[in-house]
Formats: sequence, C-alpha cells, structure tokens
Amino acid sequence: MDGMDLEAMTHEELERTLQSALEELDEVKEMRQAVLGQSGVHIGFVRLKQFETRFASDQKRLEERIAQIRARLEVMEEGPAQ
Repeated sequence: MDGMDLEAMTHEELERTLQSALEELDEVKEMRQAVLGQSGVHIGFVRLKQFETRFASDQKRLEERIAQIRARLEVMEEGPAQ
C-alpha cells in the first residue's frame, strides 16, 4: 500500500486507503497493548525492546501515511487552483 501513488488515486480510493490505514493503526496499537501491557508474562528485555521498536516504527509509518492521505484528500476537496 505504501508504494501506491496518492496523486493517481481517485477520491474513493483515497478514502478506502485512509480507512484501511486507520484500521491498521488501531491493530498496531491493540497489539502493542496486548504484548507490552501484559502483566505476569515474562518477556526478556531484548525481546521487549524489539517489540517496542517494531510497534513504534509501524505506528510512525502509518501515522505518516494517514497524514499524506488526508493532505491529498484536502487538496482534492479544495478543487483546482483558480
């Protein structure tokens, strides 16, 4: 999905892509909470750091993608420059 050219997408495709990215971001946040928020389950420090790094990276990537899509939608909704 990240490789798709936002400029070439229709408004409907952008909306679907945005919804998908938002859902994926929710999943990442849920997984982060499920893995890192567990008490009573021992996860080694190195493994814990790996999970934290991966979740942070995924979250950042998705938040940036969402911002790009929203910016493109905003441009489309403003219409052509006069």
